[in-house]
Amino acid sequence: MNKNENNIDKVVLIIGGNSGIGKGIARKFLENSNNIVIITGRNVEKGLNAQEELSQISKKIEFYHLDINHAQDINNMIKMIVQKYGRIDISCNCAGIEHRFASMIELEEDEFDKVINVNLKGTWLCMKYQIKQMMRQRSGGSIINISSVSGLKTTPNGAIYSASKHALEGLTKTAAHEFARFGIRVNNVTPGLVQTPMATRVLGVSEDSTDELCNKYIPAGRMASTKEIAEAVYWIASDSASYIIGHSLVVDGGLALGR
Repeated sequence: MNKNENNIDKVVLIIGGNSGIGKGIARKFLENSNNIVIITGRNVEKGLNAQEELSQISKKIEFYHLDINHAQDINNMIKMIVQKYGRIDISCNCAGIEHRFASMIELEEDEFDKVINVNLKGTWLCMKYQIKQMMRQRSGGSIINISSVSGLKTTPNGAIYSASKHALEGLTKTAAHEFARFGIRVNNVTPGLVQTPMATRVLGVSEDSTDELCNKYIPAGRMASTKEIAEAVYWIASDSASYIIGHSLVVDGGLALGR
């Protein structure tokens, strides 16, 4: 597909783009009406609703149903995108889940498997097929993983989630090292607490009752908006960040600095 003939700037794939941070990132990329944005998610109803909402910004939005635990489904989806649009320029891996807030000795084996399978294995599988496609294109590309400050510091009562994000830091840096010579940049954006349903579930509080917690733990005194995370992703994915490789861009209002 010829970029100029088809009036396409970037083909952007956002894994887990049907809600929360991922949907905010999709919104940011759609503000450039020449971008094609593909969002994925496990929940079809939520995905179609997100597509409908985001289509008010640009009609160049598509939703694909995807479970990132299934390697062949990822591979097939990427083939369909490439068949339709010719390439993938930017991939952002946002899919992630949490576990109940409890001591690591109280958590069960199935909870460990579930979190690691999505947050680590699923992201690895997505990266595997994204990188293979970008290597075939021979035009480089940008991959951004959504990590967490839990991957940079201890998270009492969040051991498995924290372990998955620590591992993601290593996975991202290793991929960045291996594939930079092909023009493929791999980086993390590393949020702290963000105004999403996941954050309120993890904290076990309502959105209205987070002010006291934010003032206690976050130097900025508030949670991030999804727009603020999306701005960071948009920048690090762009040519303005062309010499940034294997970096974790922390966007946390100072949370990782400690109390």
